[in-house]
Amino acid sequence: MADSFAPSAALLRSSIVARGWTGDGELAHAYETGKAHTWRAFHGPRNVGGRRPGRFIEKDRLRVASPDRDASRRRKRSWAGSSRLPKEMREEFTEGERAALSIVAEQVKRNGLCDLPIDKIAALAGVSRTTCQNAFRKARSGASPYIAIQERPRPGRKNLTNIIRIVSQEWKRWLKNLIGFKKLNPSKTKNNNTTNNRREERPKEAFEWKRWRQPDDFASQRQDDGNVRHECHELHERLDREREVRERLEHELSEVREMGRDPNYAAAVRQRQARAIRNLRGEPELDPEDSGPIVDIDRDGYRFAD
Repeated sequence: MADSFAPSAALLRSSIVARGWTGDGELAHAYETGKAHTWRAFHGPRNVGGRRPGRFIEKDRLRVASPDRDASRRRKRSWAGSSRLPKEMREEFTEGERAALSIVAEQVKRNGLCDLPIDKIAALAGVSRTTCQNAFRKARSGASPYIAIQERPRPGRKNLTNIIRIVSQEWKRWLKNLIGFKKLNPSKTKNNNTTNNRREERPKEAFEWKRWRQPDDFASQRQDDGNVRHECHELHERLDREREVRERLEHELSEVREMGRDPNYAAAVRQRQARAIRNLRGEPELDPEDSGPIVDIDRDGYRFAD
């Protein structure tokens, strides 16, 4: 059947025929007759333009999509709109690139450098890996680069993450003088209120159980506080008793006025009130000559001076 087909003149003039056969004729005859086995033909689709996997990578890197695109979009807009990039620098980058560079600026401000993986930077900024690579490539190129990237390869093992540093002096000054919350250092003022000073000097009662940390000072301070509390308690009791005496004698004076008794009786009631209050306060007795016409008062009545 092959003898019925004659080659064309163009085929005979081609380089295939002019080059001639240089292979093994017996092997070719074996393939033609089926004695030598060959690989089965693969009729499925082939990815001709795909990337070839690396030496230490089992398969190509899969494209990772954000599980929540709305949240990623909000993060990108938030980081891109922050004030971590100077005005002249923001004009050169897109919104996603500004978000990636803002993440780098935040890490440099905290730690002095950025050694985060590029995938983590992309996830925090809400952009893709390619956007981060474009931002870093654009920021490190040009006559006046903004960043410097230090690669850390390890032969035979997985490489370490790159170290990104800011080399632009303008960007460094911008991060140093970044507008934000100002830490206040107020001047010390003297408070003349003894009550507040005494309250501030008292240790916190929530930490009184930590006696093993401050055995001496804390115990003495607690003893002084106990004395102060005891004095305050006695003062409150004395004031309560004075109030009760005043109320009782005022009630007795109102009865005297209602019954129309002698005015000397009202004076005696007032003197009894003053004497009871002095006794409660621990004050000395007054001279009888200064106390008026009444010189002695007992529990059941009163007696006038001669």
